[in-house]
Amino acid sequence: MSNIKDLKTDNFGLRLQRYRQEKRLTGKQFSEIIGISQGSLSELENGKRDPSGKVFQGIVENTDIDISWLITGKKIEKSRNTSCGCRKFEILNQAEEWLSEVVNKNPKKEAWFEVEFEEKFQEFKKWKEEKEESAAAAAYYSTNKVA
Repeated sequence: MSNIKDLKTDNFGLRLQRYRQEKRLTGKQFSEIIGISQGSLSELENGKRDPSGKVFQGIVENTDIDISWLITGKKIEKSRNTSCGCRKFEILNQAEEWLSEVVNKNPKKEAWFEVEFEEKFQEFKKWKEEKEESAAAAAYYSTNKVA
């Protein structure tokens, strides 16, 4: 298993544990809330395991934790004008930066990320497949034009 230090977030586990303790939750209670086993939570908190897409999904959907803080250790001021979509670009930029660092250390993680992302976001997977089909059809028709 890779160490949590593969992420930029060498204190991810400690921050996760601190959040759980601040909420006065046992490991069993918190693991049930985020949808993983108590053993998996222990491994995350002790830096023996990388968080998966399932872990992030469980945390985001079932807690009020500041995910930016959890990943980076820094709180990000929320934009007052959320209608511009600025926050989503911050998150995407952070995810891209994190993934670049992870892939630089282990290129196999890029394929892992794609599989996890498509599994968690089925709409993205469908959109991507439709886009690829449209591009293939356009390429076919452009090379097989009738004179």
